[in-house]
Amino acid sequence: MIVRPSREWPVIAAEPTSRRAILLGYVVPLAALGPVFTIGFVATHGDSVGTGVLSAVLQFSFEIVNIFVIAFVADALVKAFGGAKDSVAAFKWVSYASTPRWLGSVLVVVPYAGPPLLLALMLYSIYVLYLGAAPDMRVAPGKGAAFTLTVLLVYVLAELGVAVLLGSLLGIVSGIGGFVG
Repeated sequence: MIVRPSREWPVIAAEPTSRRAILLGYVVPLAALGPVFTIGFVATHGDSVGTGVLSAVLQFSFEIVNIFVIAFVADALVKAFGGAKDSVAAFKWVSYASTPRWLGSVLVVVPYAGPPLLLALMLYSIYVLYLGAAPDMRVAPGKGAAFTLTVLLVYVLAELGVAVLLGSLLGIVSGIGGFVG
């Protein structure tokens, strides 16, 4: 999915699977990478381990929720772009396209270079999402970009919502004074 996504999408689209299999065998392990590194990063930079664990649990939970929400939105919108409603295909599409950014989430701990590299991988995830629109979601020819941009808008809004909510929750918890750590 990282090196040759345009070759991988037809293979992924043809694989018989379920949301549960994708969730447990693919999404959970990859979505856990960033939170695991968050615990270590927070613990080694002066914050309490409790704060790091709380941050990681919230980050992981929101990642999983986002995948389901965005897949739901993609499945709901796909007919408007000439595609076929298929909740498993939508879940595959969003899950597998998230691979670059999940792998990149470990780079946050790299001083200076980590955040720009993560940003590059997040942008690459968008490209991977676009590449999967036709083979996985079966959108009409020429509508892949519009479909991807529409879903991406929802995706970005969801990610911003997660960031705001996560920041608010962590601010509330750390403001309680020693509640977590």
